[in-house]
Amino acid sequence: MKQTDPRGARKIAAGIFVNLLEPTDMISIIEFEKDAKVLLPLTAASEKKKAIEVIEKIGETGEFTDFRKALEVASKELEKVKDGKISKMVVFFTDGILEPDLTDPIYRPYNREYLKEIGHAKQASQRQTIRNKFTELVIPKAERIIHEDVLPGIMEKGAEVYAIALTDKANTILLRDIVDKTTRHPEENHFFLANSYRDLTKQFIKVLGCRRPIFIAYERDGVVKGFHKENVFLDPYIQNVNFSLIADHRGIDIELSNPSGKKFPYSTEIGGVFYDFSDIPFEAGEWGVQLKGEGKFTLLAMAKSKIEIDVKGLRKIYKCKDPVELTIRLLSDGKFLPEENFGALDYSISLRNPLGKEIESKTQKQKGEFKFFYNPDIQGNYHLSVELKAKDKQSREILPRPSKELSFQVERALFITPREIYFGNYLLGGKKIVRKVDIESCLEERIEMEGEISKITCSNKYFNSKDSSRTPQINLNKFSLDAGSKKTVDIGLELPKKVYRGDYKGVIRIFSNRIDPQAITFRVHIYTFWEMLKFLIPPLVALLSAIGGYFVYIWGYLGSPFGVLMPIKVPTGDLLGSIKLSQVRRGLFSRWFNWRRNRILIKNKGGEINLSALPANLQIELSFYRRGKAYIRNQSPEDSAQRISVEEPDFKTPFVRGPGQSLSLKHRSIITLDGYQFRFERI
Repeated sequence: MKQTDPRGARKIAAGIFVNLLEPTDMISIIEFEKDAKVLLPLTAASEKKKAIEVIEKIGETGEFTDFRKALEVASKELEKVKDGKISKMVVFFTDGILEPDLTDPIYRPYNREYLKEIGHAKQASQRQTIRNKFTELVIPKAERIIHEDVLPGIMEKGAEVYAIALTDKANTILLRDIVDKTTRHPEENHFFLANSYRDLTKQFIKVLGCRRPIFIAYERDGVVKGFHKENVFLDPYIQNVNFSLIADHRGIDIELSNPSGKKFPYSTEIGGVFYDFSDIPFEAGEWGVQLKGEGKFTLLAMAKSKIEIDVKGLRKIYKCKDPVELTIRLLSDGKFLPEENFGALDYSISLRNPLGKEIESKTQKQKGEFKFFYNPDIQGNYHLSVELKAKDKQSREILPRPSKELSFQVERALFITPREIYFGNYLLGGKKIVRKVDIESCLEERIEMEGEISKITCSNKYFNSKDSSRTPQINLNKFSLDAGSKKTVDIGLELPKKVYRGDYKGVIRIFSNRIDPQAITFRVHIYTFWEMLKFLIPPLVALLSAIGGYFVYIWGYLGSPFGVLMPIKVPTGDLLGSIKLSQVRRGLFSRWFNWRRNRILIKNKGGEINLSALPANLQIELSFYRRGKAYIRNQSPEDSAQRISVEEPDFKTPFVRGPGQSLSLKHRSIITLDGYQFRFERI
């Protein structure tokens, strides 16, 4: 940015923008180059000096301008505004050149390859070549992330993006796409290109003028040699005014006085070359400006108007030969002001055709309203603005007021919608996707058309354009249209099973024998390996969490078997010694990873402890937990009559437990199981 703004004009323009905000507004300032960071969290605009101090301290390293990061941080700042009824805007000021941070992991696998290659480059020219190479690879992915992930988040919060670019190298297509996608007023122009650093201030004021009736009431470039004085007239249809002086260097003093003769000091200053007078009580009439010093200067008076121009009836897109018909009115506080309120009232129309030529245009009065009619003769984008020319009833001049900057597009003889097709994101190939396009003919004879792919770019580094078996293929059949007819065409995209993964861009050209080829752009994205990880990570995290919870349960709650069952009485002929419970379970899984590792089942056969003389329907379970807790449970079937008894050392009467019942197992308890009797010893 420093290379495209060597004199720091963006700080001055941003400072003027801040001073024009109202106390009820809120502002946040975000700086972005390689990274984006919030310099000023969301703050009341009444703290203007604080905001301007932040602007003046903004640095410039000149490394990368990653739009994605800036818009992501802006979206997060918007989350702080909880009231959905509040109007929100993102003023995106940039040199207009998208330079993604090639080291960012979001651009895998290119970030790894870039770091590897750049690490071996010894000369600056080699590093620049590598950087240019990977920038071309990463830009399609960065643009896709902006369109699919970032902008929808901004739109969900009810915000619109306004873009200002300062360089003739700006990526105007991308910036226009960004503002067009977020705008709720498609006929308004929300993208502004500054021709010079002095033009920046005007562009910032135009941005604010999209939301409130602010305009430049007075503008003058001049030279002061010792002393200079001039008067500035402000009409009574102004609500408030801000004066700003921009000097070429330090050393110019300024004094401002209102029509009553009261003098005002400047309220803010940036770098000794910008002085701003804000929050001055407005008074209609002649204001005086005195300058002392040497050098060039620019004097601006930015006013908020009590009246504003309303243009009704403008559409964003017109078909071939459709007339443009507009109604122009003057509003005050949202209410219509009839012509009778003025001594004279008229409007000046500025209309530029797609070739940049100014077209002479006039309004017509019809039934007390001002109308504008125009029949476009060239296809393309038109730019329109309206300026108020009026006098009050005392025949005093009212300062010219401009409308918002408006634009509309006239389609060619073939009216095609949409002009851009997005086929979507896909994990796998082997699919056929169909999208519909409406084509309407304005020609006076039948035409024949066919489609072709003129260009495909894939960000996959292994992409081989000659291998058609692994690249998407467009299917579009020939068809014909009668004059004035409309046809819906299916456009199919086939993805081979072994399709190259990456981002694809393409163009479908439609030909006829009467007009130049027209284009429909398309995009499709096949997830790369690294991108697929983002789908695998959530279930993988859930699985690992479940496994982790499982082990927490096993190790944090379940205990290992402990103690000894010492035989007191056994059936005749059964030889049985002491049973060490900690050694009953065998094997790594059974002892450490089994969710029943804390339990020992005693039965006739098939248990951890098998007692051959037990009835087949008698089953006993011993369970062990942390902190030395142990339990015995009668696991016999409910319809059985099997009973077990446990005699605790402190009680002579045994506790009898039927099927499904359990009891805490204490040291030296006597357990009776049919013909068997054991003493439980904790050791």
